[in-house]
Amino acid sequence: MFNIYLGIIILLALIIVLAVWIYFLSNKIKKLLSGKDGSSLESIILRHNNEIELLAKKELENSELIKTLQNKFTKSIQGIGIVRFNPFRESGGNHSFAIALVDEDNNGVIISTMHARERTNMYAREIIAGKCEIDLTDEEKKALLQAMEN
Repeated sequence: MFNIYLGIIILLALIIVLAVWIYFLSNKIKKLLSGKDGSSLESIILRHNNEIELLAKKELENSELIKTLQNKFTKSIQGIGIVRFNPFRESGGNHSFAIALVDEDNNGVIISTMHARERTNMYAREIIAGKCEIDLTDEEKKALLQAMEN
């Protein structure tokens, strides 16, 4: 008989401990689910989930934009070389120049001028892979080397 009473007392003590534990847990859950402004944890989680989805979409858009910009960047002018010179040693100053403009693949153009008292001549030469079909002057070669090194 004593064993039955002891078992009942142990069960009652266990029930009381569990009831107290449930009470404290329910209070913690209530605090967790209600914020300062009354918003619940569920609404916070849903809002953050929506924000994560928006960020994922933006990241995808940004990745595509970066690819587009990289493709355009390789075709943009990336190297510039300029050499000023005097083609006529006996007169004038360094009013003539050769300027080379090349992209990442060393494709581009060399523009050069020959300045004299009576006139200024301008020439354009196409550059493909760092080479020109027409023979370049020393100044144009220097400008092209500068552009390809930049």
